[in-house]
Amino acid sequence: MPERQADRARSRKGVVVLSRVSRTPSSPRRRGRQSFGVSTLFLAAAVRDNRRQELQRPNDHLHSCVVIGTESEPEKAKMARGHFAEAGLADLIDLREGDLRETLVNIEGPVDFMLIEIWTPMARPALSLIAPHLREGAVVICDNTLQFREAYGEYFDFVQDPRNGLRTMTLPFEGGLEFTVRAH
Repeated sequence: MPERQADRARSRKGVVVLSRVSRTPSSPRRRGRQSFGVSTLFLAAAVRDNRRQELQRPNDHLHSCVVIGTESEPEKAKMARGHFAEAGLADLIDLREGDLRETLVNIEGPVDFMLIEIWTPMARPALSLIAPHLREGAVVICDNTLQFREAYGEYFDFVQDPRNGLRTMTLPFEGGLEFTVRAH
């Protein structure tokens, strides 16, 4: 029974993330580290669906909208790429292999959405690299921020610093889900 409750809680988190992405204009989305590509697949599916909906209202940047993921482990990257191809979404995903402090340095265009579900010491560096590219109104979601509150200390220092132009709140999902918006 506890496993079912945990599955339902994870499912509710996923619904929040997916519904947010589905309502976001189509421009590049960024994602922290991979596991085996499941979250990236859902984000890419949302991008695909947004493209289909936007066909009726042409948008210049739709063709360049991609999900960028990072993975430091070559074997996991290989498995994730296989999943992307099998799902027919590989053309919507730019998987960057290596240390995210290097792979996220060259980001083009405005960023609408960032999902952070990575090793806690990497959350702040990932956001610091992407923050200059966040458009006004962009959303950053970071997982398990209540469960690992202390470990996310540097991340919270960044999102709560008014100089960074972010507004943040912790949503009360299992483990916590930080919902941050670029205010200016």
